[in-house]
Amino acid sequence: MSPLRFTCLALLLLGDCASAPPPRARARDVPVSYGRQPADPVRIGHGSAGVMAYFEQLHGPRGQRVAWRRVGSCCAFRLAGPLSPRHGRLVVFEVTYEGLDEPVLLYVDPFQARAPRAPRGFQLIAPARDAPPRPDSISL
Repeated sequence: MSPLRFTCLALLLLGDCASAPPPRARARDVPVSYGRQPADPVRIGHGSAGVMAYFEQLHGPRGQRVAWRRVGSCCAFRLAGPLSPRHGRLVVFEVTYEGLDEPVLLYVDPFQARAPRAPRGFQLIAPARDAPPRPDSISL
């Protein structure tokens, strides 16, 4: 193979790799405790706006929209960093979707962000760009 053909082929392959979406965590890669135990909360960050954005993307395993409500807070912890408040608390949400036998409690950290993942039994779906606005509440 000539050096020019090899270079062209290499550039095509590199371009294809660069445009591939990042791999998503498979459901079996997410610990069972993720989001369901205070010791392993969903770390969303960005305050209330981050929490709302996360729940906009959270769906049931077959794409069902979820309904959620805040049920309280718990589990105070100390935050690091000079610009952050000294203490934070996890926020507890009751989450359900059509077909779920009983609601699930999810523990959310609105102060510290990590790559978002869906707890087992859920999936994250990015909203469509032309999707109509979501209602304030959903009745199931």
